[in-house]
Amino acid sequence: MSGRPLIPKSYPFRKLTTRLKNYDILWHKRKGKGGHGSFVGKDNSGSIQSYPLPSDQKKEVRKSYLKKLCERFVFTDAQVRKIFEP
Repeated sequence: MSGRPLIPKSYPFRKLTTRLKNYDILWHKRKGKGGHGSFVGKDNSGSIQSYPLPSDQKKEVRKSYLKKLCERFVFTDAQVRKIFEP
């Protein structure tokens, strides 16, 4: 194993929103276009970022979205592990 944090194939939306609140990243269902909502918060440098998520991801969020979310908010490996730990 390479020691890099593992991002699961899918992750429950509700659990994700709860874990991201610990980093002051909140879900806003009216911030995206059309049927998209958005996670909004500050990244590690203090800049405000947002990451839109399609409405079809409300139950389980796919890995491709989880990976880009972690990149957008510049999470460290330790933070990623803490978010996705069982």
